[in-house]
Amino acid sequence: DKAKINGADIDILLADSVHEDSTESKVFWKIQADLAEVSNSKIHLHGKGMDLSTDIKKLKAENGYFDLGKSEYKIARAELTETDFTYPPLVSLSKTYAEVDSIYFCPPNISAQIAHLKLKDNTYGLELKDLNGLFAMDSTSIKVNTLQLETKYSKLKAGLDMDLNAFEEVNPGYFRVAYDATIGKGDIALFNKYLPKGYLNKLPNKPIVSNACVKGTWRNATIDYFDLSIPNTFAAHVDGKITNNKGRMDNLYAYNTQLKANLNSPNIDFFTQFVDPKMLAGTGV
Repeated sequence: DKAKINGADIDILLADSVHEDSTESKVFWKIQADLAEVSNSKIHLHGKGMDLSTDIKKLKAENGYFDLGKSEYKIARAELTETDFTYPPLVSLSKTYAEVDSIYFCPPNISAQIAHLKLKDNTYGLELKDLNGLFAMDSTSIKVNTLQLETKYSKLKAGLDMDLNAFEEVNPGYFRVAYDATIGKGDIALFNKYLPKGYLNKLPNKPIVSNACVKGTWRNATIDYFDLSIPNTFAAHVDGKITNNKGRMDNLYAYNTQLKANLNSPNIDFFTQFVDPKMLAGTGV
């Protein structure tokens, strides 16, 4: 009923990095585990183009059921504490804490309720204070319900409902995505090296506010609303429809847009910094 691992160093070679095992085998084991714990252990995943390392302080899983014959896995609750993830050169995460409930994995059906997720990104310095929400996928669709994300400076609430065939050329499926966000200057500053010189100095200290809802298919999409506001600088509202009844998805000339836009900018200097001064010469801007 219980399994514990402490001080392990495990290497896992993925299927694309080893010779295929042609030996036929059938495994019908069904395993019930009231508690499984991994502590002070390292796990390395190796494959072609992949080298992922984890340093686990503590991982606890409760009330697990594993049907190896059906490839069906259930875990009532899992908790991860003070764990580091490294995937050079793109990802370096530390101080990861996660609580996940009602984990279910039996492809194509996957679902989990993320109760809490906290981590620190060592590449850019972004620190995630909390993330929670419900994720579910089956053979036809993906759903992300009531996703909430919070950093020291920003907040996001979002939802996604999308058919897996949403981007097919013929009879595409339905999608709906909506979000409500405030983006703080402190988080934008983490990516300052990618921004125009002087951008942060002109950006107000108050958060950028944006919310949107888009639904339909890629051939007939409705923008219920798209709002973007930079305090004392810029405000925009857009709604309308985008259709493409004949062309391919990548043919931008095949789209027909019927949009209403309301723009207001009391501080035009904020935008002129993105334009070559030679283009503004003689315009009076």
